[in-house]
Amino acid sequence: MAESEMLKVLRKIGLLHVREMFDKEKITPNIVSMLSKHELEYLGVTIPAHNCDQPRHIQAYGAHHNREKAHHNKEKAHHNREKAHRNKEKAHHNKEKAHHNKEKAHCNREKVHHNKEKAHHNREKAHHNREKAHHNKEKAHHNKEKPHHNREKTHHNKEKLIMIKNEVP
Repeated sequence: MAESEMLKVLRKIGLLHVREMFDKEKITPNIVSMLSKHELEYLGVTIPAHNCDQPRHIQAYGAHHNREKAHHNKEKAHHNREKAHRNKEKAHHNKEKAHHNKEKAHCNREKVHHNKEKAHHNREKAHHNREKAHHNKEKAHHNKEKPHHNREKTHHNKEKLIMIKNEVP
């Protein structure tokens, strides 16, 4: 198991004998920077005249640790804000994409409707053209019959004329 930060500090400044008390009281680098000289003495940190810097080392380390942690938290918060901003942009982009897709679908529906109308119009046009062709066919047949009809009419008129001539004395 990795050595704790607090244990490293205690080892560095020669206070391993207070390790159990620090563990029991759950003293961490965050907490140690806030302890008074009296509280440190309670935890077993004696301050002999020749080594009065020990509490300051512990407190300085705790304060340094707290500053590093605060800096790390600031960086983490900045990173989270950037991530949130990217997510917001992504959401906006997705919203625009969805809107674009809706418009595209609407446009496609209109195209389908237009094509259906066009097909209907073409069917009507084809029907009209078939009727026109049928009418023209009848007209052609009628025109084909016209000379025959005219010959018959002429023949009939000639007969009538002959009859009229025969009646007149």
